[in-house]
Amino acid sequence: MSLSSYQTKEVEVEGDVYNLKKYRALMGLSIQKEIHDCGLFGEEGIDVMKLSPELIFKIVSNGCSKGSISFDQKAFDSHFAGKYSAIFQLVALSLEYNYSDPNAEAATEE
Repeated sequence: MSLSSYQTKEVEVEGDVYNLKKYRALMGLSIQKEIHDCGLFGEEGIDVMKLSPELIFKIVSNGCSKGSISFDQKAFDSHFAGKYSAIFQLVALSLEYNYSDPNAEAATEE
């Protein structure tokens, strides 16, 4: 299976359809380091409720889009106003998509 088949994934969160996308390598390493340095990796995964607003924005703006629209700060603030549970769900899905083992996922689909 080629790497390109893992570059995007469509998900539905609270009635809206989003495209998850793979982080660029340096961005992925940066996000992972920030999460690790904050001590947010636990036995049950990452507690997304403890992420800073800046890190949440970084995760969503680099790992999600709605159709062809990427989330800059203005689009993020406008689209997610009052949709905080959707933000946390999207952050969790983006982190799972970017840091899970693609070979394990492919094996479960077969």
